[in-house]
Amino acid sequence: MNDWIVVVPSYNRVDGFKNKTLKTLQYHNIDKSRIYLFVANEEQKKLYESDADIRAGVGHIIVGIKGLVNVRNFIFEYFPVGKRLVSFDDDVRGFVRLTENGKLRDVRPSEFSDLVTMAFKECDTVGARFWGDYPVPNAFYMEHSISYDLKFIIGSFWGAVNPGAAVHIDYGNGEKEDYQRAIQFWELDHKIVR
Repeated sequence: MNDWIVVVPSYNRVDGFKNKTLKTLQYHNIDKSRIYLFVANEEQKKLYESDADIRAGVGHIIVGIKGLVNVRNFIFEYFPVGKRLVSFDDDVRGFVRLTENGKLRDVRPSEFSDLVTMAFKECDTVGARFWGDYPVPNAFYMEHSISYDLKFIIGSFWGAVNPGAAVHIDYGNGEKEDYQRAIQFWELDHKIVR
């Protein structure tokens, strides 16, 4: 169940990726061999590879295609169907969780991998291929529960059992593509884990 990998599309944001998402992944002890950074072209690949911290912290830099919608479609086509993918935007700064007393606290390094593994296990149990987390760090609205109905899954962080071309975003330039993705997964499985 620990066979998931991290995929991150990025374009012209070397410092942002390095100081936010890569730093977050390193904080949570994600092995660099699990991290796949997708860039738009060879020029972008050289730009990211020129940074020593990125070279040291990322296992794979893949030339994909330009544009957020296009590269996310490319990622689904790049990996085999059934591969467990954890998708990050290049500007994720960390995670919080709700405590039993209703307060928020940072997700500890030792917890992150277990949370991802639990999400994929829950997908397997209920026959879903898509999961996400509550999108806003607001303890007032958060609760200790898992839902399986059609819910919004924010585009900056989510997991999927790769559906290949069965999920293909075909409009927009990155705006609201996360809505379309959630709807397409819902139409496939009639369940989303959140």
